[in-house]
Amino acid sequence: MTKLNDLGANFYLDESHVGKVSRADGGIQKLQELNPYVKVSVIPDKAALDAALSSGNTHVCCQTEMIINGEVYNQQDLDAECRKNKIGYISSQTFGPWGFGFVDLGPDHIVTDHDGEQTKSFIIVMIEKGEKTKLTLHEDKRHIYQPGDYVVLHEVEGMTEINDTTPIKILDTTVFTITLEIDSTKFGDYTRQGNCENVKVPKKMPFDDWATSYAHPVGSTVDGMLPVPDLGKFGRSDQLHAALYGIHEFVVANKKYPTEADVDTCKELADAFMKNGTKEESLMIEIEDDCFKKAVSYAGLSISPMAAFFGGIMAQEIVKYTGKYSPMKQWLHFDIYETLPREAVNRAPVGSRYDDQIMIYGQELQEKLKKVNLFMVGAGALGCELIKAFALMGIGCSKEGMVHVTDNDNIEVSNLNRQFLFRKNNVGHSKSECAASIAKTMNKELNCKDYMTRVGPDTEEVFNDQFWESLDFTVNAVDNIHARLYVDQRCVWYEKPLLESGTLGTKANSQMVVPHKTQCYGDSQDPPEEAIPMCTLRNFPNQIEHCIEWGRDKFSELFVDTPNDLVSYLDNPKLFVAQLKSNSTSSGTKGSLQRIADFIHMKKNANF
Repeated sequence: MTKLNDLGANFYLDESHVGKVSRADGGIQKLQELNPYVKVSVIPDKAALDAALSSGNTHVCCQTEMIINGEVYNQQDLDAECRKNKIGYISSQTFGPWGFGFVDLGPDHIVTDHDGEQTKSFIIVMIEKGEKTKLTLHEDKRHIYQPGDYVVLHEVEGMTEINDTTPIKILDTTVFTITLEIDSTKFGDYTRQGNCENVKVPKKMPFDDWATSYAHPVGSTVDGMLPVPDLGKFGRSDQLHAALYGIHEFVVANKKYPTEADVDTCKELADAFMKNGTKEESLMIEIEDDCFKKAVSYAGLSISPMAAFFGGIMAQEIVKYTGKYSPMKQWLHFDIYETLPREAVNRAPVGSRYDDQIMIYGQELQEKLKKVNLFMVGAGALGCELIKAFALMGIGCSKEGMVHVTDNDNIEVSNLNRQFLFRKNNVGHSKSECAASIAKTMNKELNCKDYMTRVGPDTEEVFNDQFWESLDFTVNAVDNIHARLYVDQRCVWYEKPLLESGTLGTKANSQMVVPHKTQCYGDSQDPPEEAIPMCTLRNFPNQIEHCIEWGRDKFSELFVDTPNDLVSYLDNPKLFVAQLKSNSTSSGTKGSLQRIADFIHMKKNANF
């Protein structure tokens, strides 16, 4: 059943759901709106879950809670059931300021494309014969190859036997050389030219089950060491896994999450679990009391930033079931303990949506967050995620506080796959206006002012001295370097902290800038932009590649979106039209139905 404190981390729930419906039932309608082509349904209980797992129609099961409606869902049992039915199993949960992720895609998982990157070709300048063949590549740029990659050679003169062979494994690399696993002693002598191109070779990646990996997590990793996501915290992953022992065993025994009063009990359970296994079978470490106490004390709490962090990562792990990208092997432990108060604070809950956050950081910090005056530049994919976090955390939710957001771009259909605040009926409208309006529905206390103004030297009459001096904080969520540099310069001049971040495909970066105390964004140089900002493509196309991208987008509209609409219409015409009307303007609804009619006519009458 939905509780009031659920509203602090779940952005699809509101006050009307509290005490009346389950979290699943409360959020399913808005979840369905994200993509009308995806069928979404609620599994109400364990019996329905067992039926789904044994149906033969399930490919991946992702578990994010150990206790649901008072019933314990033991990961070991669920993973065993998934393995029996050849289903990928993923588990993740946050415990206040820390969380874990676990992946088991079965003993026979095949990775077809380990990184998702385009293959790259480099010019060969020398090939040295030997039982292991050494290639020297042109020095105009560093190669991107790593040991274990595979390459194919083309257009080599002299040593023609090496051309267009089966993929050759790379054994070793330096900055401009690679060593190949091929004997070239009987080949002809290399004379000139040639290209070296990497190829994607399917690789088997076996996984241990939960029972094995939970007891012996290090044995399930690639290099015999739990991943260290924060290089300043070596050994922390081991400590957090020991805390997971205590929390997991406590939950199984007591059907509730531990609190600060249960730290000693959890520590006894963790020690007992580690002592029951041999040194080869389980994690054997000395538990650090402070880390363990922090891990256990907040086990029943959930805050928006950690939910978003682990939710994003584990959703990508689900995608990896298809063979695209390399999955985690097999654990991720991550904490943000450095954000915890260093002095005593009042953690008593006050009966509000922010209670989980208050019980971690205290009432004093919550009051400060409510009074923050913040400026966010950009309301695209990152901007949607950020303004959602501001609403859930209570930033700018008082008379003194305000979230300013600006973006001069309008919403396009192509934005809908990654900018989750927007729907089809928002297409053509201002991103900043819609983002601010929707964020307010997530938290009616949020004070949010939207602008449709580009930030730059020509708009300083809008974003003037008085505006900048009133701010406490600035966030960049833009898609081009010029805007980043300008905002960075303004923040340094007015001495305002800046959170700079960006994404490119599956890669991302973030930088915290505190003027005169840290490096600012302009102190370093980004590589040239390869991707094309959509606002440039729509409004200011000026290069050949802009035309190409426009063509790709048009192709998707004609040969992907419309056929999907047609399939959904034929499957259930009334439901499709109802969803279309709710998600589109009247002209958009008419246009979609006309395209469907054209396709049906073409199916009946067209020929080659």
